[in-house]
Amino acid sequence: MALVDMSIVQGSCWDFVNEVYHRSGFGDAKETIFRSRKKGPFAASSLVKPGDWIYHINHQFNNSEHSAIFVCWKDFANKIAVTLSYAGMNKKTPGKFGEYQLNNIYSIFRPKNNLK
Repeated sequence: MALVDMSIVQGSCWDFVNEVYHRSGFGDAKETIFRSRKKGPFAASSLVKPGDWIYHINHQFNNSEHSAIFVCWKDFANKIAVTLSYAGMNKKTPGKFGEYQLNNIYSIFRPKNNLK
């Protein structure tokens, strides 16, 4: 959606991540790994795995709440991560990969693998 098709999902950052999960076949099949509030407490960095849907405080944009898909740690010690997300605000732009400081993750959801 972000690199090949350059799909545009207008709406919020949540709408984009939700659409990624649906197109990948997971839909609503998610398990809660950690859930809190925007004011904390916050998740331990070690809980996050690639593919997790995370809610975090976006320190690069007015300390607002943000939804993204965690890709990997670029700098684990300083909590700098690569994520896939969309800017939201109904922008007509595709999602993209970016670097975020993830020291304030307040929810983590993981796709459920229903294959036995």
